[in-house]
Amino acid sequence: MIQPEKIEFKQNSYEDGENSIISFPEFLLLVLDVCTGGEQPASHYQPDKLIEKFNALKTHFTAGEFYEKMLYYRLLLDYYTIRRDIKDGQGNYSLILKGPKDDNDKLKQYQSMLYVSTEAFYNWLKPYLRKLEQDELQSCAEMLAFLKKEDNERHGVLPSRKDLSYKASGNIRYWFWRLDYYLWEQRSTFFNEEEQKIVEHYVFRRNRSIEHLHPQDESHNEEWEEEAVHSFGNLAMISQSFNSQQSNDHIQIKFARIHEQISNKSLQSIKMFLMCKLADFNYQNWTMKLAKEHEDKMIELLKQSYVCDIILSGPS
Repeated sequence: MIQPEKIEFKQNSYEDGENSIISFPEFLLLVLDVCTGGEQPASHYQPDKLIEKFNALKTHFTAGEFYEKMLYYRLLLDYYTIRRDIKDGQGNYSLILKGPKDDNDKLKQYQSMLYVSTEAFYNWLKPYLRKLEQDELQSCAEMLAFLKKEDNERHGVLPSRKDLSYKASGNIRYWFWRLDYYLWEQRSTFFNEEEQKIVEHYVFRRNRSIEHLHPQDESHNEEWEEEAVHSFGNLAMISQSFNSQQSNDHIQIKFARIHEQISNKSLQSIKMFLMCKLADFNYQNWTMKLAKEHEDKMIELLKQSYVCDIILSGPS
């Protein structure tokens, strides 16, 4: 007699292998939401209350309808959405869907940006999967355009310069992730051929914190105006561990560490790379004037990012 193999399922594991960007309980809550009209509030998405949510809504559908929807959405999720590839504790992303390489890479990177920058996954994933279910997205380019359009509507207003500074009261990390995506997408505009090869390997990651290129502690550095130190032009987003390592080190040491990232093709921030490039990789060239010029160009790029260059087929 053939005995069934016992498999232990692990959710959101960081062991080597492929992982979905959402856990199975989160996926079930998503399907439950869709089966009941797709209008469930944010409070619906509580994995620890899955059974409670299911019992409260199960009269809205049959078991067969739920299973059919679950299978269909699992296929959509696996085929049209990124998965996390974990190897030796390091994460990357993959996408089963294949199309023209440039369009495919853009879709993968944009989804990666949404994954790390959007705390509530259902805000972007639910409308995307529902649009795919309606069979209204036929290509990688159309899928990308839809995701951009939805994201633009969720972040309808670009904050003022003051509200993009380190002293801003709100969470500004999203804008650094967004900016890094568009720097990646338009890398041929900002970087030479060799530098583009480095930027091309950039991987979006969570657990990021804001870093000052010109340090807040100026005891070993040239003194800047406080507003310039905390301005968007002097900031980038890097890992918490790297930020702790840098702390208020001399700017010369910061440039050296960033140069090491460039050599290893392991950038933590495309914006930071560009800042160093603008200073000709010489810390003495990073001035308040250059930081202001950089800020002007980056804010302009963020403004331009609200213009979708792909027209979606079907109703808007």
